[in-house]
Amino acid sequence: MEDYKIDILETKNVINGNKSKNYGKVYLHSNEFLKGIIPKLKLKGKSVLTVLGSGDQTFHFCNGGAKKVDAIDINKLAIHYFYLRKWTIMYLNQYYPDEDMSLEFIRKVLYNVVVHSEEEERSLYYWYHFVNEMECVNVDNLYNSGDNFAINRLYNFSILRDRLFNIDIKLFNQNLFEDLFIDGKYDVIFTSNIADYAVPTRENFVKYRDNLDSLLNENGIIISANVLRSRPTMIERKVFGEKFISAKFPVVDSEYIDCSPATVYMRKSNIKK
Repeated sequence: MEDYKIDILETKNVINGNKSKNYGKVYLHSNEFLKGIIPKLKLKGKSVLTVLGSGDQTFHFCNGGAKKVDAIDINKLAIHYFYLRKWTIMYLNQYYPDEDMSLEFIRKVLYNVVVHSEEEERSLYYWYHFVNEMECVNVDNLYNSGDNFAINRLYNFSILRDRLFNIDIKLFNQNLFEDLFIDGKYDVIFTSNIADYAVPTRENFVKYRDNLDSLLNENGIIISANVLRSRPTMIERKVFGEKFISAKFPVVDSEYIDCSPATVYMRKSNIKK
């Protein structure tokens, strides 16, 4: 069966409440306060790997001046949504898609698209079939949304828009808690809050930690956002503490009183005695 047919079938399963390992609801925006994190990083000339999620993280790192930005997510539908958002920025000069994610809006985006890679072409094909096959389907259950779109909205994204026409963003449909097949190392790895939802076993977090360690450049750092609680879980602190030192990341003050804190990890071996 062609990829798009599998993806459409799995999309319908998610809408009906039957998500599977590699398919789940789509986050329309991030619930982390990225504007409080990105400005604190000196990103010029740096390479970044971020959890994809809603795409906000990837776009903010691109806008923040990182030389290279790649993203990883176990949810294949997040990759399709990323391309829809990328095209929305590039061709409609609009940071977020319309909040109702209407089929009419998606068609308007697709009408303007010129693909630049095989990956984009596959996603374009998916969205064409999506709008044709979802005419009589209530797709609201496909999306995780909320009322805090403004928290990470970029109002001046001309630099980002220009970069999206030229930068090559690699998207990895993989799981950081399993074996990885990524050829590359990064100066900054942003894990978002995926650790908040992971099965809290030592085996699981050792795999996660060692995967991140293998992807870091010599002096690289890991930034973990803590959305559900004020600091990492006990199992995360214990396992990561065997190889890394941690510190509270200095999030920029915000008008949003519920903005999430973050933790930065640095290899113990890189700390001067």
